[in-house]
Amino acid sequence: MVAGGFCRPIECFLTGVKKVEENIVPQVEAYLLWSGLAIGALLGAIVQRTNFCMANCFTSIRIFGSFLQFKAYMVALLVAMAGAQALYDFGVFNPLQSIYLPKIFPVLGFIVGGYLFGTGMVWAGGCATRILVRTGEGHMGALISLFAFNITAGSTLAGHLAYTNAYFFRKYPITFNSPSSIPALIGINPWIVIGLFALFLAVWFIRSAKDDDFLGIKWPVTGIAIGLLIVAGWYVTGSAQTKIVADDFLAMDSVVVNKFRPTSLTFAKPNADFFSYIATATGSTINFGIATVIGVFLGSFITAQVTRTFHWVVPPDKNSFLGHLAGGCLMGFGAIIALGCNFGQGITGLSLLGLGGLITTVFILLGSWTSVWIKGRMMKRQ
Repeated sequence: MVAGGFCRPIECFLTGVKKVEENIVPQVEAYLLWSGLAIGALLGAIVQRTNFCMANCFTSIRIFGSFLQFKAYMVALLVAMAGAQALYDFGVFNPLQSIYLPKIFPVLGFIVGGYLFGTGMVWAGGCATRILVRTGEGHMGALISLFAFNITAGSTLAGHLAYTNAYFFRKYPITFNSPSSIPALIGINPWIVIGLFALFLAVWFIRSAKDDDFLGIKWPVTGIAIGLLIVAGWYVTGSAQTKIVADDFLAMDSVVVNKFRPTSLTFAKPNADFFSYIATATGSTINFGIATVIGVFLGSFITAQVTRTFHWVVPPDKNSFLGHLAGGCLMGFGAIIALGCNFGQGITGLSLLGLGGLITTVFILLGSWTSVWIKGRMMKRQ
């Protein structure tokens, strides 16, 4: 500060930056934290009460020939697609700022990661979301899977396993001239794809109405609720980045802008981030992803307590323990190299009509069917 109460230009600039960081960034972080907790808690409660699980969605088709839960998943996907596209049309968020539409397209990571994740979730006893919910219900086998998932995912992000990701699964990408969304690649309006998908579901549900009780209340409402939570995630994180970018000082800092890039529900990196947060005390803040992980656990735990469905369950034998351990490891590794888990790519990525989400989901399906086949062969030998 100089005479007369005025500061030098550089001092004014730094003072302004400090003021902005003190007033805007903490507010945005708090907004993301409480929103993430609320969205995660709702998801945890829904999954706990309905037993919705992406592993069941896929494996029940192979084992029982039942599409009941898969139809709920498709409804969630339709709602998420329509909601995300509407948010984009109204300028709430920019899908190109997310990780799900890369021009440099790591196709090998999507294929191998999806397949390994699908293989692992059968042995782990549920998808990434379900093992978190089952942990909240008192299932110790799910807790083993969760720990294995977090350790392997963390190592693939920033540990020794990261070398395999960087030097193999990211080394031979396909480069697109446009974002890797399906409408952009084939040159049509996204609403046409969404409309055709909605028409397909309507025809399918009507023609298969006698095959199951999907057209009752439980599963359509479950699908709609999960889809709306995906949309809520895009709205919260998209509006948060908009607030950051609207500030002239923060908009110049790419690190800060990328820190608040839009996302929605995913349990690959957030699970690893949560484990790192509680284990390392690095001083990092609880971001939206970590908050959703905490929210899902609390939502499932509180719901299980209120409905008296909380029970301590331990793995019955050594093979069950090893299955949870191996399944969690495969899921954690696969989720990171595929840039997302069953929720991250299977619903959140596909809500943006991302090609990577489609490829990953197909190979998650194939991986789960492979594990079902292996389990069936093992049971016959016994």
